[in-house]
Amino acid sequence: MLTLIFGGGRSGKSRLAQPFAEHAVRVAYVAAYRSGNDPEMAVRIERHGASRPAAWQIVQEPLPLNDQVEQAGRK
Repeated sequence: MLTLIFGGGRSGKSRLAQPFAEHAVRVAYVAAYRSGNDPEMAVRIERHGASRPAAWQIVQEPLPLNDQVEQAGRK
């Protein structure tokens, strides 16, 4: 089963997805990020990364995500 949770910036995606994913056998967490020159966003990205379990496959990829989502569903 492939579950995709998406939404706007700061919409609560991680807060919803992480507890849901903790019960999954295999997790590919695709994080669309783009901190650019925004120090606040860089801190948020670091905090989110530190909160994810080491066993999860983490893909950090700026938009577009379609190729990353398709690949995660095949593994």
